[in-house]
Amino acid sequence: IKNFKPLPSSYENFSIQDLNMSLSLIPPGSFIQGSPNRSSMQKLASFSNGKSFISGSHTGNLKNHELPVFESRQLADLNSSITCLSISPNGEYCISGTKEGSVHLFELREFKRVGRQKNQDSPVTALKFNFQGTQFFSSWLSGKKGLYRLKDFTPIWETASLEQNESVVDRVEFSKDDSLLLLSGESSATHMIDAKSGKQLLEFNNQEYPLIFSGFVGEENSIANISRNGFLSFYEK
Repeated sequence: IKNFKPLPSSYENFSIQDLNMSLSLIPPGSFIQGSPNRSSMQKLASFSNGKSFISGSHTGNLKNHELPVFESRQLADLNSSITCLSISPNGEYCISGTKEGSVHLFELREFKRVGRQKNQDSPVTALKFNFQGTQFFSSWLSGKKGLYRLKDFTPIWETASLEQNESVVDRVEFSKDDSLLLLSGESSATHMIDAKSGKQLLEFNNQEYPLIFSGFVGEENSIANISRNGFLSFYEK
């Protein structure tokens, strides 16, 4: 939260941008609704207009919420705990992952399911659209991960298991030009991946104090890392 200001007296045209706030996927370990258990946490994904967001529950319900009154409308029941949500940058699609390992793609204009990735018998741990909205990254607790085409779910690349020094991915970020991926897991190294081939280019690690956040900053694919002891570091492209 930055430049926080009081709520407006009139809510008629209120949106999240009025508070300079934004909603994003809640990372594992967050405390919400009185429970730190990841399986019982609500998953949230917001639209870029800041006037609505989608939530996914541990019972499998997908709902659309309108601000500022938080009116909700059920969109689908996936019959499995929803572990991940992502909305495409253009707001046309929503993708959700479940505890049973399936990935579901919804077209948001009419909110109909237009694609499904079959169960992997392992919970989905991370989902993310690229900035062009033509591809998405998906990973599972088993260690499988890959980059997939949105139109038919075919893989651009995928790996079936964890490589040496890797952990389960629970956070992913694309560079602005979609050429790079940052993959990280709880208390683990962050890996920079070439988005076209899936090959690892760099590894960021802090043996004494594990990294708790890594992300691209600016327009030149520079990287910021924050370690558990509060140390902030920057790496230029």
